[in-house]
Amino acid sequence: MKNCRIITPEDIEPQTLYYNEEESAQMSEITKLLLPKNYEKVARRMRRLKINRGLVFLFSGASGTGKTQGVYQIARACKRKIVLSEFVRSRYVGQSEMLMREFFDDYDRLTQAIIRRGENAPILLFDEADGLFTRRGTVKHSSDIHENALQDLLLTLIGGCKSHCIIFMTTNIISNIDDAFMRRILYHVHLTPPQMKVRENIIRSIFPSLSDKDVYTLAAEELTGANWNNVYRKSQINYIINNDRVTAASLLSLCKLETHKDKPQRIGFC
Repeated sequence: MKNCRIITPEDIEPQTLYYNEEESAQMSEITKLLLPKNYEKVARRMRRLKINRGLVFLFSGASGTGKTQGVYQIARACKRKIVLSEFVRSRYVGQSEMLMREFFDDYDRLTQAIIRRGENAPILLFDEADGLFTRRGTVKHSSDIHENALQDLLLTLIGGCKSHCIIFMTTNIISNIDDAFMRRILYHVHLTPPQMKVRENIIRSIFPSLSDKDVYTLAAEELTGANWNNVYRKSQINYIINNDRVTAASLLSLCKLETHKDKPQRIGFC
C-alpha cells in the first residue's frame, strides 16, 4: 500500500499514559469498544440495523497531551495494526483526488486481506489531520476550486466508510478542521494538559525514588507527559556526560528549561 507505513502491535512499546479523569474514562471506553470481541458484537448489530459500520475518532488537544501515543496504545491493547497515513497533496491539478481515492481503495483491500488471515481490522491513522482535513474556503481563484474538490472527496470517502473501517485523526489545531468533517466523527476526545494530581502520578512513575514533598514541588510546574519524558531523558544524559546525580533541584532546573522552550520567543526589539 502506497503513502502509508504499517505499524504492528508488536512494534509498539507499552507505555502507561496519564490523563485527567474524564478524558481517561473516554479513552478506556474507546479501548473497550475496539477490543475484538466487543467490536465484532457492535459491527454485527450495526449491520443488522443497516447502520454505517465505519468508526471515526478524533483526538484533539495541545502538543504533548498524549493524542498520537494514545492511538498507539489502543492499537496495542486491541491487537490491531496501524496504517499510518503519509499522504501528501500533489501539486498537479486533479491528481490529489485520484491518489486519495486510490489510497482509500488500497486501505479497504488491505483491511479485507488482514481479516481473511484471521487478524483484527487495522486502524487508519491520520496524524496531524488538520493539514489534510482543512476548512473549505470561498472560491476566489481556480486553485480554491481544486482545494475544495479534495475536501469534498474526503467527506464522501469518510462518510461512506465500508465495514471494518476504523479511522483515527489527531490534531492540535481543531479550529482548522472543516465542520462537515466534525459531523462525521463518532467519538471526539479533547485532551487537556494534566492537572496537579495527574502530574504527580506522572512524576512518580518516572522518578519513583523522589519524596512526596519533592514530587509536590515539581508537579507545580505545568508540564505535560511529553515534557516530563524530555526532562527524564535530559537527566539521564546529564548523568552520563557530567555524572550529575538526579535530584529534585536538578529536575526543577530542567523543568524551567522545558517551560521556557514551549513559550513563544520574541524576535527583534521590544
